[in-house]
Amino acid sequence: MASIRSLKKQISVIADNLATIALLSKAELNETDIEKVNAVLGEIYNFEDEFRTRAQHYNGKENPKVIKKYFSQLYNDIEKQANAIIAQIKTLND
Repeated sequence: MASIRSLKKQISVIADNLATIALLSKAELNETDIEKVNAVLGEIYNFEDEFRTRAQHYNGKENPKVIKKYFSQLYNDIEKQANAIIAQIKTLND
């Protein structure tokens, strides 16, 4: 189960990096845009919670093909969601 532990740590690192970028952009914005940054921060924390939970609770423990497909889809979902959050952060700075 060391690989699941590593995956959960990687998810946390991604979320921490995204939160840092969002907080740095918060320092550069005026008061009206801070609510948008707070919404993005909420999404980042939901991202971390969702994917850490999904990494821990998987089905098909007896079938390696099912497990491989599950984690492949999980990695794809992590990438899509992280890219969506990055796009939101970029729009904050425009």
